[in-house]
Amino acid sequence: MPDEEAAWTHLGLITQLGARAAEQLLGESVAIVGAGLLGQLVIQYAFVQGAKDVIVIDTSAARLANAARHGATLTLQMDAKTAKQRVYDATAGSGVDLVYDITGNAKVLGPALGLIRRYGRLVLLGDTGHTSEQNVAPELIVSGLRIIGAHASHVPEHATEFQWWSMVRCYELFLDYVARGRMQIRPLITHRVKPTEAPAIYDLLQRDRENTMGVVFDWS
Repeated sequence: MPDEEAAWTHLGLITQLGARAAEQLLGESVAIVGAGLLGQLVIQYAFVQGAKDVIVIDTSAARLANAARHGATLTLQMDAKTAKQRVYDATAGSGVDLVYDITGNAKVLGPALGLIRRYGRLVLLGDTGHTSEQNVAPELIVSGLRIIGAHASHVPEHATEFQWWSMVRCYELFLDYVARGRMQIRPLITHRVKPTEAPAIYDLLQRDRENTMGVVFDWS
């Protein structure tokens, strides 16, 4: 396996823990809000886990194009609030079973909750750092929704009889998926640069989210 693909292992862990916390069932419908690096991996995990629908919501056309190549069944170039009717149309009026909010944007949580069917769930995999700015939707209580947080610290480094899926086992599974081609990393790499170019590439990441995603530093 190329080093530049293996370097994604920790991102593979974070997103895999979100996928595990979601407890996705075969045939469920999934919406993913935010198609950045973590979102792209969650899309692929949802596909591997057997989602019937993988609806991806983002304002970037380039990121949605990547999503469509890696398991998304419907891409919506809009914000989560605007996407609500399209999501309900795509799910026969019920809403999705599961939503991932991976935006890190405080304004997204409320609209994302509005995409879910009664008794569905939302995995929060991108905290804003300013939780006081987040607002939940009325649907949270009325529809019996669940919000699930996922973090890399939720599993031990090594497995025990009582907690089989450790960090190490999750790493191994991710690398196995990549090696077998069940998850695609190379298409997510948009730039390969020298460490001396770091200031410029970080500036580009801030300015051009449309065309900049995975950046690999070449230390040779």
